[in-house]
Amino acid sequence: MIRQRVCQIAAGFLSAAILLVPVDLFSAESPRKVKLARGGREYSAIRIEIDAVGGGAQSIFLIKSPKATSPKRAFILFGGGAGRVEHVRRQREGVYMISRNFLMRIIKEIIEEGVAAVPVGMWTELDDNAANDFRLGKNNARNMARAVRILAERGYEEIFMVGTSRGTMDAASMAVNLKDPRVKGVIFTATMGDDDGILALPLEQIRYPVLFVHNRYDGCHVTTYESAKEMYGRIKSSSRRHFVTVSAAAIAEGRECGAMAAHGFLGVEARTARVMTDWAKGKTPPREILK
Repeated sequence: MIRQRVCQIAAGFLSAAILLVPVDLFSAESPRKVKLARGGREYSAIRIEIDAVGGGAQSIFLIKSPKATSPKRAFILFGGGAGRVEHVRRQREGVYMISRNFLMRIIKEIIEEGVAAVPVGMWTELDDNAANDFRLGKNNARNMARAVRILAERGYEEIFMVGTSRGTMDAASMAVNLKDPRVKGVIFTATMGDDDGILALPLEQIRYPVLFVHNRYDGCHVTTYESAKEMYGRIKSSSRRHFVTVSAAAIAEGRECGAMAAHGFLGVEARTARVMTDWAKGKTPPREILK
């Protein structure tokens, strides 16, 4: 009788424990191995799909570093363009094509410095018209909170949010809305410092360490050097902040707001990447990167 009662109590505790586990712990699709490819480079990745708070699904692609050190670090990468919905797209079964976006071009340099690269892929059921609002919104941060937890479960102790161009909307949203001690910093590159959406955020409240990297010769009308400096100046509560000026003029191979231009750090990709990974490791960055 006593044994039966103990079993009933144990079963009750087990049921309660199951009810207390957040449902979204079980929402991710089983991770699977895929390839990310572009321009002759191919990376082995683990594709993890998360149920998006804003509807549909959200994928992240974990590219592990062959030189990972302790503590294990990861860069969550938010690309630019019309929306990161187009950032990683299916090329053929098991292979995804990545864009020429600056952050995608420096994956090799990131992982060679012992840091995992985690491109954020496509949202389903989200069109370009809604992309900006979603990037800046709290649901985006909630989705990435899930991504942070997943990476932490895989042993990553230091996670950094990294955005470029329109992806700095994501970075700004994470800096304001995502509160997690495992996030150790936010990196802004080619920042949209004159965007009304970003500037409407309470940037003064950002406490994460922040690094800005911006090309003085960025010719894109929405990512001017002066506006990035002004945005950086608003982030006064950060525990550690740096602004690195890149002085590298480049003839745009296409559009001034495109990836293959000064806007995308053309010609100084490797040195810029090294400054970013060194900063994540606690090193003080240089004030300027010269071509």
